[in-house]
Amino acid sequence: MTLPRAEALAAALVGRPVSTYLWGDGRVVRVEDGVILVAGYHGPEDARVRLADVQAGLDQLDAAGEVPVTVDALGPWATYVAAMLVGVEDATFADAPARVKLSERPVAG
Repeated sequence: MTLPRAEALAAALVGRPVSTYLWGDGRVVRVEDGVILVAGYHGPEDARVRLADVQAGLDQLDAAGEVPVTVDALGPWATYVAAMLVGVEDATFADAPARVKLSERPVAG
């Protein structure tokens, strides 16, 4: 399976809810200037999730079969990035530790 590029994934999610494992649902509002705007529970302003963080998550998911849900791996909006990554076919949340993984691929060791 070929994973989508961040731009395509984000565009497909515009107007749709994304469910995080910590903060509840957010909704992808729009994509502009390299940023995905997500309305959610973090105050009156939309979260500004960098497309580069989503692409980094997709790249790691593709290479390793999973990506940890951490600020180091996915940037400051890691929970929203992870929620978007779950929009990829065969991607799911797993916990202990929190991560997104592809169900059809073995995890790189």
